[in-house]
Amino acid sequence: MTRDEWIRHIEEVTGLIRPARINGCIPDEWQEALRKHTAEKPECPVCAKWRAERNRKIREDVYSLLGLTKIKGGLNGIFPD
Repeated sequence: MTRDEWIRHIEEVTGLIRPARINGCIPDEWQEALRKHTAEKPECPVCAKWRAERNRKIREDVYSLLGLTKIKGGLNGIFPD
């Protein structure tokens, strides 16, 4: 899921247009709508997928910054280069 797909989902759910666009809402309203959506539907499948992918990318970036390599195969794991 791309960031734009997630933003479209939030726009559909909240009925607001993100602040970065022309005629967008006020940033505080956007943040409040996000908090409300998260509180009302913590198990939203679209948001859960977005969070999982975002966290995976962050985790893999940290691994690469630390000089670790993700290995798939017989010895699955994360090892130093």
